[in-house]
Amino acid sequence: MEEKVEYQLLISFPDQSPSFVHGAEFGGIYQRAKEGYLFTQETVHAANREVLIRMCKSLGQTCEFEPAVDESGNVYDEWLYFTTHFSTDKPKESHLSLVK
Repeated sequence: MEEKVEYQLLISFPDQSPSFVHGAEFGGIYQRAKEGYLFTQETVHAANREVLIRMCKSLGQTCEFEPAVDESGNVYDEWLYFTTHFSTDKPKESHLSLVK
């Protein structure tokens, strides 16, 4: 039996603009990453690629991206698989903070 994957919001926000959605996604990822969590093929919006690269550099991690594909090999243009690793490079001083 094939598993069907569906993406949906757990909480519906009044502002569902792309920039808000991408920022909310990044905030959750950053919170886990700064606690030392390493991601393995985490599905992320392709629009967040550059900010995720910057985040990893600031936290002393490296990252890689792969195209997100379905079981038939069709590529999802809006999605990427995101994987992180600890780097041997010294992290840059981070000035990122999550505002509550």
